[in-house]
This record gives sequence, C-alpha cells and structure tokens, in this order.
Amino acid sequence: MKYFKFVYYLCALAMILSLGNVFINGDFSIEGPALLSNNWGIMSIVDLFAGILVFSTWIVFREDNPLVIGVLIVLMGLFGFLTASLYILFNLYKANGDWAKFFLGNKRKAVTEKWAAPKKD
Repeated sequence: MKYFKFVYYLCALAMILSLGNVFINGDFSIEGPALLSNNWGIMSIVDLFAGILVFSTWIVFREDNPLVIGVLIVLMGLFGFLTASLYILFNLYKANGDWAKFFLGNKRKAVTEKWAAPKKD
C-alpha cells in the first residue's frame, strides 16, 4: 500500500499546485469561452464529470453516513480529483493493509459474508 500512498500524495500535490495556479492566474470569463469552443475542451469537461460520477458511485457504495456522502460529492464537484486523491489516501491509511477494507469500506462484512463459502457441518 505504501506505493499507492506515494502515488496519491503526488496526485494530491499536483492538484493543489494546479488549482492554486488556476485560482491565482486564471480568468474563466476569458478562458472559459475558449475552452467551451474547443472540441477537446468539451471532451475534457465531459470526461471530468463522468469520472466524478464514477468515483462518487464508489463513495456512495462504501460509506454509510448520508452527510459524509453528501459532503464528499459536493467536494468532488468543487475540487475534482483532489478530493478523490485525499479520500483514497485517508482510506489507505484507515485500511491498514487490508485491501478488502479499503475497497469495500463499511460494506466489507456484508459483502464477504454474502460471498463466503457455506460452512460444512
């Protein structure tokens, strides 16, 4: 898991630096129309929001608290994959080496019990 932690630290750092640059130097009133008039710009936006939807589906699956789910989805919409990178990092640490706990979160027990082989008497 340490390699994945390293990768997601890099992702979070890249997103923080990029978002900082955009907020400091960007002007959406000027750059937005150029982005939206470009086919690759439109495709990038569609790809971003499709990715946010896919990742948010995983959040909804693995979390139990509706407030946590709602806050995370709003943060995904505002900060994109910076939120995803931090969410993954948080859950890598929380899983403590247990991949099933990482991927399944609070649903781990229910999923593993459902798919466990029946016990022989």
